[in-house]
Amino acid sequence: MPENIQVLEALRNYEQELREGGFEILFSGQGEDIETVGYNNQTAREILKMMGSYGTPEEKAQWPFQHTEERKAGYIAARKCGETGETYVSVYLVSNTHDKWLNIPVDRTLVRLDLCEAKAREQRMALVKSEEMASGKTE
Repeated sequence: MPENIQVLEALRNYEQELREGGFEILFSGQGEDIETVGYNNQTAREILKMMGSYGTPEEKAQWPFQHTEERKAGYIAARKCGETGETYVSVYLVSNTHDKWLNIPVDRTLVRLDLCEAKAREQRMALVKSEEMASGKTE
């Protein structure tokens, strides 16, 4: 996020943008609404499966989300129903707590946004009855 945008302000902006885009807010919360303080970020570890170390660049990028001040974390889950299916959005916001991770300034708001489009599965298989197989009339 740009400098001086705190988690709550970013959370409210995402909520507004999602609503204006036709999304239904399924859940929105901050601090103890989404985390057990002192438990080391349940949202990052248990919901978003961000459990990396420093083994890969991807894991290193997850580190600030795993070790942040839980009271400042925010989360939004939203859904939009459309003609071709449903779209789900998950937004997780934290305040960076360490200046040594990825050279990101302390208190800079970080955002992880996940988008999932659920569509009806296309049926591409046909049922072949045993009688058809026995008669050799299958396609």
